[in-house]
Parts: sequence; structure tokens; C-alpha cells
Amino acid sequence: MQTFTRNWTPIVMSKQKIAPNNDLQHYLCILAFKEHLVAYQSVQSEPWQLIQIKGSQQYLHKDKASSLKDVLSDISANLNLKDGLAKVKVSLLYQQGQDKLFIDAVKNLQEYHCKTWQILNWDSIYQYALQILNIEQVFFDIQTVDHPWVQDHILPLVWHENSIEHQQQALAALRQEKNQIEEQLALMRSDAEQALAQQVNKLENDKQQLQQHISDARAQLQKLQQPDLESLLVFLPVIFKDFWNVVRPDELAMINGVLDTPSVPSPYHSPSISTVQQKKRQFLALSEESQDEILDLCRELVHNHNALQVHQEFKALVGELD
Repeated sequence: MQTFTRNWTPIVMSKQKIAPNNDLQHYLCILAFKEHLVAYQSVQSEPWQLIQIKGSQQYLHKDKASSLKDVLSDISANLNLKDGLAKVKVSLLYQQGQDKLFIDAVKNLQEYHCKTWQILNWDSIYQYALQILNIEQVFFDIQTVDHPWVQDHILPLVWHENSIEHQQQALAALRQEKNQIEEQLALMRSDAEQALAQQVNKLENDKQQLQQHISDARAQLQKLQQPDLESLLVFLPVIFKDFWNVVRPDELAMINGVLDTPSVPSPYHSPSISTVQQKKRQFLALSEESQDEILDLCRELVHNHNALQVHQEFKALVGELD
């Protein structure tokens, strides 16, 4: 339920007659609720105000049709207008079942020279107000009337000219609210896009860093999987015939990923058959992983150096390298 906290002060009619401005347009609205009659007044374009009836904010009608005449008499006397209610636009609003209070309304209004009046159903205009203002239902019980809400949202709709103005104000308020919501959405969208761009940028940086880590790790892994240079210096000259006459020491160092070029005596003499056989036995004593590392390098060497020939002693062991 929507609540309203605006303070209101009823107009207290003084017993002393004050000369009013008869040229201003006066409005009077009398509401018939289940137990009470309540009256409001507006002058020209001024806001509606609650006015007292016989010194009270509400008048107990006791379901008597004569109650309206009593109320009009008190209000007319207090307004002290020159022609009674002749220049007052009077609206009579009744809750469902209270129309009997206005059965003599036409006669009563004519007695006070009222020329412009209307009788409206409270529930119809109440629902109309809820609809055009897009607000929640406001509860009215038999004892309590939310006067500020009635003054702000019901009474401006009573007369056609005021109703249009009030609807325009409500429409302007809705437009303003719509613009504020659109601005908030645009700001939220901009913030979200900026946050997303920052996140994408961070993810891209993280991706590049991760790719660099993977590349470094692969290089380290490849280096670890390379046989050590000492093993190559021992086994390559016996696996291949005239190895150093085909592959230079600096080439081997480069292939193996080391900076220092191994020292090889020149001229180089091929190992004897007994030395080859001895190294073969040492090769077989290596772990299978170490053998595979050396053989993988042998395949790479053969691919780049067609002149390399496998020694007879290693052919059965090594097999085809290309």
C-alpha cells in the first residue's frame, strides 16, 4: 500500500463574516462516506483544502437526506459569497450505497442559487485515479479518510478542466521518471560494458602470459628430453661411421642446445671394431628412455645429413632411422 505523509490543516471558518473576492472561481466538493460527510474547497487554481462543517472536520449524517442541506447551509454561510453558491462549482461524490443522501440535491443546490453542479460516484473516479496515476490502491475505512491523498489525487480529477491539467502533470511526472530510468539504465549499461571490456582485456593478458608460460615450459621440457652432450660425444661416433667427418662439433652443440663447442681431435680417427662393440654394450646398459633420446637425435641428424651411415654393429639395434 502506498502511504502519504504530507501534513494537512483544515480551513477553520471564522464566525466573523469576511468579504470574499466574488470574481474568483470557487470550487466545492462534498464527499458522502458511509457515516460522514466531508467537504473540500478550492479557489481558482489553488490547491484543495479540507474545510470544517459546523466546527468539525467531518459531519455525521446518520443516513438522513436532510444532512446535505445542513452542510450546504453551514458552508454557504461561512463562504459569505454575495450570491450564495451561484458562482461556486459544486461536486457531490458518494460512496456506493450513499446516493440516498443526495436524493434532494437538486432542490437543495437551487435554494443556494448554485448553477453549476455534478453528482459523481466515488468508486468510479477513485478507480480512474488509480489507473491514470499508476499507483496502488489506498484503503479508506469508515473512520479514517486520507485527506492529503484525496486532495492531491481525487479532487483534481473532479472537473474536466482540472482533470486534463492533472493528467498532464501526471504524464509529465511519468515522462520524467521514464527519462530517469533510461538514464540509469544507460549508465548501468555503460558501466557493464566498461567492466566487460576490462575483464576481456585482463583475460587476454592472462591468456598471453599463460601461452608464454606454456612455450617456456615446452622449451624446458624439450631441453630436458635432449640427451646430454657427453653421451652424444660417446655414442654418436660409434653409431655412425666417420661421424665427425660429416657433422661438425659446433653443429652438434647447436642441435643439442649448448653454447660450448666440444673439443674433437683433428685429424679424427674412426674407432676400432672392438671399441664399437664395447660402446654398444654400454649403450644397451642405458635406460630405455636414454636410448630413445639418443636415437631420436640420430633420426634428426640423418634427416639433415644424408651422408651419415649407421655402423654395422648398430644396424640391428638401431634399425631404419629415416
